[in-house]
Order: sequence, then C-alpha cells, then structure tokens
Amino acid sequence: MGILIRGRGMKIRDLLRFLVFSLFLICINSYQISAQEVEDLLELSLEELLEIEIEVSSFKKETIFNTPSTVTVIDREMIKKYNFSSVPEALNLVAGFSVTRTYLKRDLPTARGILQDHYANKVLVMINGIPTWHATTGESNLNRVNINDVERIEVLKGPSSVLYGTNAYSGAVNLILRRAPEKGEKEAVGSAHFDVGTEYLFGGGGNYCYYKKDSFSIALYGNSSYEKGHDYVFTDEEDISGHIREYVRGSNFTLDARYKNHALLFNGFDLHESYLGVIPRFGSEPTATGGAGNDHSSNGYLLHYAFSNSFGEKWNIKLGIMYDWNQRDLSRTLDDNMRSNIEGHRIFGCLGSDISLNDRLDLNLGAEYEYRESLEYQNYNVMEDSLWDHDIAHHNNLKNRSVYESSVFGQLKYKRKLFSLLIGTRYTYNERFGDNLSSRGTFVFNINEKNSIKLIVGQSYRAPSLFELYFRTPQNTVFGSKDLNPEKSTSFEIAYLASFNRFFAQVLGYYAMYDNKIHRIKKDITVDGVLLEDVNVYTNGEQFEAIGGEFEIKYQNPKLVSAFLNYGFILGNDGDEVDDSGHYNFKYVPVHTICAGVVKEFKNFFASSVINYQSDMDGPDEEISDQYTLDLNFGFSHKVSSFHVLHTLSAKNLLDETILVPEYVRI
Repeated sequence: MGILIRGRGMKIRDLLRFLVFSLFLICINSYQISAQEVEDLLELSLEELLEIEIEVSSFKKETIFNTPSTVTVIDREMIKKYNFSSVPEALNLVAGFSVTRTYLKRDLPTARGILQDHYANKVLVMINGIPTWHATTGESNLNRVNINDVERIEVLKGPSSVLYGTNAYSGAVNLILRRAPEKGEKEAVGSAHFDVGTEYLFGGGGNYCYYKKDSFSIALYGNSSYEKGHDYVFTDEEDISGHIREYVRGSNFTLDARYKNHALLFNGFDLHESYLGVIPRFGSEPTATGGAGNDHSSNGYLLHYAFSNSFGEKWNIKLGIMYDWNQRDLSRTLDDNMRSNIEGHRIFGCLGSDISLNDRLDLNLGAEYEYRESLEYQNYNVMEDSLWDHDIAHHNNLKNRSVYESSVFGQLKYKRKLFSLLIGTRYTYNERFGDNLSSRGTFVFNINEKNSIKLIVGQSYRAPSLFELYFRTPQNTVFGSKDLNPEKSTSFEIAYLASFNRFFAQVLGYYAMYDNKIHRIKKDITVDGVLLEDVNVYTNGEQFEAIGGEFEIKYQNPKLVSAFLNYGFILGNDGDEVDDSGHYNFKYVPVHTICAGVVKEFKNFFASSVINYQSDMDGPDEEISDQYTLDLNFGFSHKVSSFHVLHTLSAKNLLDETILVPEYVRI
C-alpha cells in the first residue's frame, strides 16, 4: 500500500478511489435482490425503533429505556427523511451536542458545552464500537464514514471513561454501519448513491452487505466526493484581506467481515479541506507563518480483529487487537511551500468477559493495553523536498514520543422486575501520570416497559495528549508541558423516558464539575537558561461547573406527520477564568439550543424541514447574536424493475444566513 508522506509518493486516496469504483460494480450487480429490505427498513414503526438494542452505553445491548447512560439515537429513517448529508450535520440535531470549528480544524464534536481547543479529543468517535483517534493530537474524524453507510448513530452524553477510557471525557459517538438483515439462510442488500449540488458538489458511493446464516457475513462500503465550496473574503489578524474558498473533498472505504467467532474491520479515509492557517492569517509575505485558504489534509486507516466465544449461556469472552494510524498535513505559509506533517499510531488490545452469575446478577470484567506513539511532526519545504535543519524545527519536539496506558475495569448489574442497579469502575495506569480510578453508578426504575426513570452518577478522565505534553515550535512561541495533570470530571443527572401514543420523550437535568481543563496561557518561562517572555504554554485550569437540561421528543405517524423537537440548556460558571482575562469555557457557549424537524409523506413523496437555533453568546471581542438555519428536503421513491430508487432535492441553509463561530482558541 502506498501512503502519503509529506505530500509525496503514492497517495492513499488513489487506492480508496479504486476500491470505491470496484464497489460500485458490485452494488450495481447485486442491488436488485435487496430492494424490499431497504424499503421495509424505512417503514419501521416507532415501537420497533424503540426496541432496537443500543450498544454504546453498556457491556450488554439494551433498549433505550434500560441503558445505564443518557443516550440519543439517530436512526436510519431520520437520516433518509431529513437527508442529512454528513455525520456532523446529523449530530447537530442532538440536544446537548454540537459540532463546531476553530480556525485550525472543522467538525469538532462538543458534548454539553465542553469546548475542544485545537483538537477534538474530548468526545470519542467509534465505528461499530471500535475507538479511533490520532495518537499524537488525540482527535477523531467524523467524516471517515459516509452517512449513507450508517445504520444509526448512538450518542452518549456525559462522562464515559469507565466504559471507554481516556478520550471519552465528555461523551462518545458510536457509528453503527449498515448490514444485511439476519433473516433466512442467505440475505444480500446493497445500495448506491450519486450526489450533485451547487458549489460544484459531486459525489457518489455504495455499499454491499451479504449474510449467510451461522457462517459468514461481509459488508463493503466506499464513497468519494468533491465540493469546490463557496468563496468569501477573510480579513486576518494583520488586517490583510483575501479570498478563501471553503472546499472539501475526500474518499473512504470500509470492510466489515465476520466468520463464526471472528470479526475483522478495516476503515481507510482521505480528507482534504481549506482552513484559516496554522495561525489565522495569510502572512504579510509569501513565506510568513499563516497559510489561510491552503490545503489541510487528514488520512488514516484502522484495522481491528476480534474473537469471541461463549461457554454455555452464562459466560462469554471477547478478545480484540487493533492498529490505528492517522496523519495530518497542513500548510504553514501563504505560498504553501512550508508545510507540517503530523503522523502517529496506536496499538490496542483488550480482553473482556461477561458473566451471568444468576438471574439477577451480571458481571462484566475486562483489561486493556494501549501504546501510543507520535511518529513525527515534521516541518518541511515542499519545493526543495527537504526538512528544516534544526531538530526542534523539523520535528517540533515530537519525533518518536510515546506513552503506554493499561487499565482494568469491572461492572456489576443487579436487576429486578421494576428496577436495576449498575456500579462500575475503571483503574488506569498511565506511564506518565500514574494511577487513576473513575467510577459510575446508575439506578433505573422501570415504571413499565415504556416508562423509566434514571439516576446517574459518573466520573471521567482524560490523559494529556503527546502534543500537549511535548510540542515546541522552532520559534519558541508554543510549549507543551510535561507537568500537566489529567482532566477529570464528575456529573449527576436524572432522566425520565416515556413512550405513549406514537410519542417518545426523554427529559433530563444534570449538574457537572470539571477540573484540570487543559488550555494555553501566555506566560514568561526559562528554557535552557534563557528567559522567554509572553509565550503560549499548555497548563491546567481551575475547577468550573455547569447545570443543564435536555429535552427530546419524537412523534411518528407516517399517515399524518412525523416530527421531532430537541432543546438543550447549559448554564456554566467562570471558575476556569485565568488571571481576570475574561476568557473561560462557557463564555463561548450558547445557553439555549433548539433543533426541530417535520416530515410529511404523500404516498411515494415526502417533504421535510429542519430548523436549528442557538441563542446569543459572547465572542472574544463582541457578542454574537442568536442564529438559526433552515433546511428543506423533498423526496420521491419508486421502483424500476426490481430496483428501489429514491430521489431527493435539498436546500441547505435556505435563508442564506452567515453562521458566526466565536474564536475561543486564539485570544
């Protein structure tokens, strides 16, 4: 396999595009045997959807009424009827959840207002329950899976470290891929999509899923897209204005194969996007630090193998091993001649066991080991094909930096007819930070099968990334710190879930405390006997707190109308403010967010609309007024021979609103 190294050599995207094209041929030949299954899936009743067992919140699959965590599910029907074009767009409808951006990176998932700085390393992203993120900087990528390949999105809000370890600090997102229905002796489904839009948007992809009873199943997914994007005028920090085009293009390929007790998952992706520079400016001269509008690329691959086995009906084990490689390459100057390549990998292994002690007690035990290594953070000259000559300069103090982390965890669940009680804890040993113990407890009271009350207490933990520990610019302007402490949090919440008369509702309130949040401050430091003034240094903040509420209601009646309404409320204090700077986390978070949608069906036609609203919030210099967007979608489905064809027409941001984002990173 050829891998893109510093922008040279055979590119991973060439391989991905070849795989996508091959998959198209498979889908076209096999789709006709799957039309009815695809159609049936879109007609599931609300009751059937609520009976889907969720994977993200516990060691055993549970319906949403019994999960020991707060979970929101975006099902396949919502994805199709509201025509979400990407995973980030779909996540924006979840109460208490948002996908934002900084000048350096787009599509940063944020749970309950806990902002991510340069990198999205506080919300864990998983594919079929398998975590994936960049070993150097810690961020996941929501766009490594196409929304058309997703069966459902499971969103866990709040502390998730007991379940998933370090990077599930404020939440977790689990992308469940589409598979063939396990009915009969053999089943095969497939689909293909083609996308055309304004701003020179072109894309396509497909998936093919095959299932043979008690033996073998395989699913293939591939996609490629290109969007030239809209052009706008950006004025940078030096008051220099120029045109930037918000382009994005990418490809991805996924293989999910299972044979009896064995499972193999491979995912590869290549993504390119414009950004506002390594610092938000063009640069007063072509070689000055900046790079606004130039290319920012991300690519990587994940390979995971799992073996599971059951010993009777009361005991099963699962073994998993994984290799996760990620790379980012970004421009540093206006002429795009100086670039940085950030490459890292993770090696991960786990062993878990579920034991049914008796009719009332279930026990889950497990152990994990992970090795993370920053392979390089190279600054290089594109034209001269050379590295900067100073070691700090061309490696930013991150070459071959590594850390290992091991953990053991256990959860015990006691269940009766009307209630269940779960307690769990995870002991983590990190090579640099020593011991940590995070715990959680949940009491679920089942009023009946469709009404439950949950009381949840949870703790979370996030170890500093290798970037936050060791990074150092050649100009001595930004320093990581080996004296950092892990981020920690504790939350308390109460939730009520109910289903009645085609309605489903989930309402909750929570109180959360956050400590040791990692961020940059400007201070004077001494390095190698030299005093450096007013440099950016990573440090831990003071404790801060928040109260919040989330309300989600869904109504489904295809003969009349289907709709949803999600509301989020967050009110946080300024306990993490540094030196009366006026800069703190919740300054840049709207207190109120609302997302609502409605679908009306007319035989083979449907029309839908989604509105997003967020209340006013502060920016670094001035207030940002409340903002909203409106999307409209129209669809028509029909059969051509044995093919099921769906046509959709969408108008995103119909009112052409300019959405402002407070630049909370660079102050």
